[in-house]
Amino acid sequence: MFLIGLILLMVGAFAGFMAGLLGIGGGIIIVPSVYMILKYFGIAQDEAMLMAVGTSMMVMIPTACSSSYAHMKAKAVQFDKVRKWALLIIFGVVFGGYIASKTPEPFLVVIYSSYMFIIAVLFFYKANFGSSDIKEIKLLHILEYPIVVVIGVLSALFGIGGGTFSVPFMNGLGITFKKSIATAAMIGVLIAVPGGLNYMLIGRDVAYEPFLLNVGYVSFMCVFMIFPTSIFTAYWGGKMVHIIPERIIKNSFACLLIIVAIKMMMTL
Repeated sequence: MFLIGLILLMVGAFAGFMAGLLGIGGGIIIVPSVYMILKYFGIAQDEAMLMAVGTSMMVMIPTACSSSYAHMKAKAVQFDKVRKWALLIIFGVVFGGYIASKTPEPFLVVIYSSYMFIIAVLFFYKANFGSSDIKEIKLLHILEYPIVVVIGVLSALFGIGGGTFSVPFMNGLGITFKKSIATAAMIGVLIAVPGGLNYMLIGRDVAYEPFLLNVGYVSFMCVFMIFPTSIFTAYWGGKMVHIIPERIIKNSFACLLIIVAIKMMMTL
């Protein structure tokens, strides 16, 4: 049990730093890690996946708040977008949690992994071959509100803070990469709070496991082990995004997406 706790603390430290640095909420690190730990404890595959997602959502509440604070101090958060999208994001998150509880796991994994590969290729191109100028895509402005709802749905499905979807989306709206990351961190708060509560609710019939301290599809044993280190490192990750060159951040973001996509595909 001591080893599991140590692993979770390390997962929290890495996930928190990446959450602050890339605005991704840390979920793409937390979900596969918690999933494998739950499988080690003998939790059924379908329940383990949903519990990993729900636990990730709950961990993201303090993590997203910590990284958002760092970005707010740097005056990089686009609050006009946050206010305009808030209700749509929350609606999407609640609906996404419901869909997740009714969707076969292999189908979720294929969609998730495919999207990650596509976005990774785009960011590699933009970092190494693309122009540094922001180019707005008019179609994204026209479809802005439906896309925001979809971001909420997909974030709840995969247990992530939405940065992997909202960062490229905001780039297409003409917002700089670093401001997109900062705003994505704040959006992560809007995703994590209703997301965590929703997974507790939809998993209300799941049996209570004393060693997991679970409430529905949220394991508070994992939450309590992950969030102390994730809060600390999320703040410093948020500080570093305004120091590290943008090209390095983009390439790191793309590499992380590819690693996670491969890892998820290997679970099929």
